[in-house]
Amino acid sequence: MTITVPAECTIAELATTLAEHRQWLPIDVGWPERTTVAELIGRNLSGPLRASQGTVRDYLIGLTWTAADGARVSSGGRVVKNVAGYDLAKMHVGAGGTLGTLVEATFKVRPLPEREIALGFACASAREGAEQALDVRDLVEPAWCVVTSGGADPRMEVVVGLMGGAAAVRGHATALERRWPVVRDEDGAGRRTQYVRQAAPPSGRLVRVGLLPTDVPDCMALIDAGPACEFVANPACGVVEIVVRDDDAADVLLSSLRVLAEERRGSVTDGPWSSAHSRPVRAAHDPAARLDDALRRAFGTAS
Repeated sequence: MTITVPAECTIAELATTLAEHRQWLPIDVGWPERTTVAELIGRNLSGPLRASQGTVRDYLIGLTWTAADGARVSSGGRVVKNVAGYDLAKMHVGAGGTLGTLVEATFKVRPLPEREIALGFACASAREGAEQALDVRDLVEPAWCVVTSGGADPRMEVVVGLMGGAAAVRGHATALERRWPVVRDEDGAGRRTQYVRQAAPPSGRLVRVGLLPTDVPDCMALIDAGPACEFVANPACGVVEIVVRDDDAADVLLSSLRVLAEERRGSVTDGPWSSAHSRPVRAAHDPAARLDDALRRAFGTAS
């Protein structure tokens, strides 16, 4: 039910070890062969599976790190249920390595699913896709559901991932096919990886918008009206990730997104995501920006 690994272990190595025991850590990583556990935690990486399986915070149950003064600190434990004081380990999730140098992590894991497929639906606009994705969740319980455009495949589409026992997957697929015309793709895991890579390039800027699920269609309407861009949206989680390749063309879009996020009490992060120690630049209105600074001062790592 749990596994403890050094922070420099790659996600591919971790997945291989777990697969030998029919287990997995259900967190999407675009480049598992070169992404380490430290990067997974520091960048709070999570893809389409976050809708049903959760994020890094949900699986991290113990952490050891080296503090700014050189002391070795541990928080949490090695078992699923423990009450080891304040859960300091969770503060390192998404901190970009700014609160200390990670040494070792313990995760809880789950059994591998029996089957996973992906079903694709065409949509005319990003807003329409977001609304359809929310309708999908009213019909079935998908493992993941994204709205995507750009990348190698310029078609805009809603893609629904179904996972679990063969009979349950088949039943949910039939319900969806009765509602919308669909093209089946049996390689659900491969499709997930494709979308994670599209929304997390090894270089460049990634704009991440966080809103309530019901506000995502309005965010997607801004994308429809803005310059052409690549994006992956997870409406059920209220997360929209946009790859910015032309800084000048993206200025108006970013301005509109920040206004929307402020009105709806959401957030926008904008920054490079090339290493575990890159920290996104948060919008001035984002309360997390003040919290980031306070934590780094408390841990003695403020610059």
